[in-house]
Amino acid sequence: MTRILLVFFLFVFSSVCCFAQKKLVFQNDQLHETIEIKEGDYVKLRYKGYLNQEAEVENFVLEINDATINFHYAGKKNRYRDDRMVLLSDVTGFRRMSKMKPFLAPLTSIGVGVGIYYAFGNDEVFNNTQQLFYSLGASLGTSLLINWVFKSEIKLKMSDGWYIRVVSPSF
Repeated sequence: MTRILLVFFLFVFSSVCCFAQKKLVFQNDQLHETIEIKEGDYVKLRYKGYLNQEAEVENFVLEINDATINFHYAGKKNRYRDDRMVLLSDVTGFRRMSKMKPFLAPLTSIGVGVGIYYAFGNDEVFNNTQQLFYSLGASLGTSLLINWVFKSEIKLKMSDGWYIRVVSPSF
């Protein structure tokens, strides 16, 4: 019986160790701030790309290694692109964002447009073309307002004293 429990414990412990996630820790000692990024977080990074040109990537983190961070591009328009790999030594700025941002912004805009279309549909003052144009205008305005209020600009830069550490989970 003890042998079975020991084997079960070793199996569970080894599976936990194999699936452990590494974390990126962005730290600034002057500001006493620490920001942790783990696999699955939505991040925007600025980095030195090809020929040291500034490039940006904004997506979900797929994998974190000791020297790189990988982003996964899914979807029809990106099917010809490989996963993007960014060297941690090339990162010049970053911003961690909510995981719901890529879904909530378009859904809110579409919801406002559909809601206004049906709200004007009850009035007999507006014809179908006017309803459509008012709902499209409201959707566009909502989209612009969301992008203005919830900016996705890089606000934390490595030149301001931030540095990156890769932390493995401890058990």
